Amino acid sequence: MSQYSKGFSLDISSQRLQELENLLRSRRDRPVHEMVADYEEAVDLALNSGRGDLAAWLIDSYLRFFESPVPYGVRFFCDFKTATRYWRDANLDEAEMKYLSCRDLALENKQNRDAARCNMALGVI
Repeated sequence: MSQYSKGFSLDISSQRLQELENLLRSRRDRPVHEMVADYEEAVDLALNSGRGDLAAWLIDSYLRFFESPVPYGVRFFCDFKTATRYWRDANLDEAEMKYLSCRDLALENKQNRDAARCNMALGVI
């Protein structure tokens, strides 16, 4: 991949991330499935672009978007992405603890595939 195409793709993701951030901050009356998709795309973009601060805000905001109890899928996504953020920040002890708690959450909810994702992540650490 050339330097030009690398920079170009980062600019596009940066623009998209800004769009998503603005949409999520405004919280217009939008269907829940659109908000969920926007949160998850924004979290992924923030993590991939090295914006750990924004990813943390988005994860916290995503969890607060739902009234208690938070649906399993949302809780797992947020915990898994938080662990990933710790791992990318080289905070391996915190990452390991978060992946372990995330795996426990998956097992409690009989979600073996999600638990396996956590085990694979733990294997990387």
